[in-house]
Amino acid sequence: MQIAVVGAGNIGRTLGGKWAAAGHEVVYGLRSPEAAGTATVTDAVAGAEVVLLAVPGPAARDVLATLGGALAGKVVIDGPKAQVLAALSGAPAATPAIEPAARPQLQAVSA
Repeated sequence: MQIAVVGAGNIGRTLGGKWAAAGHEVVYGLRSPEAAGTATVTDAVAGAEVVLLAVPGPAARDVLATLGGALAGKVVIDGPKAQVLAALSGAPAATPAIEPAARPQLQAVSA
């Protein structure tokens, strides 16, 4: 399975490493990709079936606004708790919503 991990902090590297060890193809989507196994966020998400958003809440909103419909049809795992779920449900005005037709499948991870 192709998995895009947006963010390479504690959550992203830990889950991405476990998935890679299990045989999945993992690409880390970063603002400034330099190392092997990294790509721009847009490129990482484009080739993925599953997307883990492993960035802080405010950054998750920015990522969602940037990706928009690129998440359609993908499973999105919300690493920073309910930030992504709120954005996709069209909740608060400060959170960009994604049009209903472009909404991906959702799963949440909470620590």
